[in-house]
Amino acid sequence: MNPSFYIISLIWGIVAIVLLPVAWVAARREAEALHKWVMCLLVAGGWAFVINYLFMSRAREAYMELSGPFVLWFAVHGLVGLLTLLVATALLVSRLSSKGKDIESEEGSFLNRKHALIGTITIIFWLLTHIGGILNLYLLG
Repeated sequence: MNPSFYIISLIWGIVAIVLLPVAWVAARREAEALHKWVMCLLVAGGWAFVINYLFMSRAREAYMELSGPFVLWFAVHGLVGLLTLLVATALLVSRLSSKGKDIESEEGSFLNRKHALIGTITIIFWLLTHIGGILNLYLLG
């Protein structure tokens, strides 16, 4: 595997592990501008990582031989990470597309009405995914 991919992945994992609690605290303190900015950065960074990983895999730069329990671990890690990123993207799009509306009223979308609950659960899984990603680097290194 390309060593630069490991380095970029490690840096992104550390940055995300720092920014996710920042986003959560900003939301709790109702610092909406900071929360929005950090979440936009996290979602964009998450998709940039996924696209980079797919291109690296296609070029066989991120290809690895796995066996035994590692196959299941990497499959679960990838699935949870991708589902978490999809939920975070849906939450972000739902919030940004509702600008100017009473987003938490009964007329608001389900994602907007349950934003705090879904967001809190998503941040927990997202943090665990990034910690797992750093563990993956250790296992592969």
